[in-house]
Amino acid sequence: MKTIILLRHAYAERQTGKDDFYRHLSDEGVQVAGLMSHELKKQCSKIDLIVSSAALRTKETAEIFQKEAFPNTTIRLEKDLYFWQFTDRFFDFVYGLDNSTETVLFVGHNPVFSFLAQSLSGNPNLYFYPSSFLIVNFQTEQWTNINNGTVENSVFVSSKG
Repeated sequence: MKTIILLRHAYAERQTGKDDFYRHLSDEGVQVAGLMSHELKKQCSKIDLIVSSAALRTKETAEIFQKEAFPNTTIRLEKDLYFWQFTDRFFDFVYGLDNSTETVLFVGHNPVFSFLAQSLSGNPNLYFYPSSFLIVNFQTEQWTNINNGTVENSVFVSSKG
């Protein structure tokens, strides 16, 4: 079985002329990310790899989840993840993962994460608030076989109760 977890970054500080790529998490974002990391740990005991956009707020979110819930998991920063606008770039990336990796947590941005979550969950109304996550289990042993037809089940946890 392969598992993909999509996690939208936590709440960021307001944009005040600073380049969007370099915005930090807000105090609320840090707090909510800590709480949601424990929620994810309840749902998923092991993550093999964390892949995060290199944008500062996603990197900080990934680091909170690593520290709070998955301390032995490596974070891999992917600058291109910040620029993904279409879901096909996501699948191209997933198809290139090593098959020895079973569970991957992706930390990224809207709108692409909401589109992916809607597609993978089959729920067109699903919206990714900051720090929300979707766990998708696939009935396959190879990343190249990942598609909507191989979804075994999915669990969505929203940061908005």
